[in-house]
Amino acid sequence: MSLEDKLRDFLEKGKDWERIRTTINGIFILKIPRSKIKDTPSRIVIELNPSDEFGNPTKKRGIILRNSEELKEFKNLINNEKLEYLLKSNKIYIYKVTIRKKYE
Repeated sequence: MSLEDKLRDFLEKGKDWERIRTTINGIFILKIPRSKIKDTPSRIVIELNPSDEFGNPTKKRGIILRNSEELKEFKNLINNEKLEYLLKSNKIYIYKVTIRKKYE
């Protein structure tokens, strides 16, 4: 059975919001249900979600990618130097707030 056949089978028979593992650790296939509001059919997407030593996702929901264009956009965002600076600044801020609350 080809990859396309397996994906088609999962789209037809998989449960809404069902997640299946791939051979790549931390990358999952996710079935998104049909949207009644936008009138779009069910579809499958790629989910990037860090996994534990058993291959299980560590977050409730990871980064959802619908196409290669979204992958490029996320790569640009993740590779932005300012993101790391923001994360470090946020960590310092959270640490200061936690210490302040602890001694109030």
